[in-house]
Amino acid sequence: MKRIKQILCVLFLLLILGLGPIPPVAIADNGAQVVLKTAIDDVLDILSGTDQSDEVARKAGREQMFERISQTFDFRMLAMGALGHKRKSFSESQKDEFTRHFSKLVSDTYFEKVEGSNTDDVQIQYHDAIEIKSRKKDIQRVDIETTVLQDGVE
Repeated sequence: MKRIKQILCVLFLLLILGLGPIPPVAIADNGAQVVLKTAIDDVLDILSGTDQSDEVARKAGREQMFERISQTFDFRMLAMGALGHKRKSFSESQKDEFTRHFSKLVSDTYFEKVEGSNTDDVQIQYHDAIEIKSRKKDIQRVDIETTVLQDGVE
């Protein structure tokens, strides 16, 4: 059970890190928390609604989770970070192909770990959004600390 909790925490951390650009108004009116909460709730709903004994249903559930997480998580940023400074030597099409394969690898790795998890007793507490300074002036990023409880235990 503790392992499931840790895995869910990592999944939620990835969602948090991947929030990406948030309009300035969103920080003021807790819009970033709404974006995060909606994404996490959607993933939990997909997890709990998927028949884990059916391979076709599990595959469909993974595709749904990938599609939903892709709306929130910045896989391109993560992929380019994984390439490091070498990314400059790749063409745009190579970067796109790497991002596609890398994002699938990352998501499949995490999905395998959370499939079959009992998410009924998971409660998530969302704390204040903290603005993170960005190197680009037109990008605004936030960090939203969360506390994940399962069966009332943090």
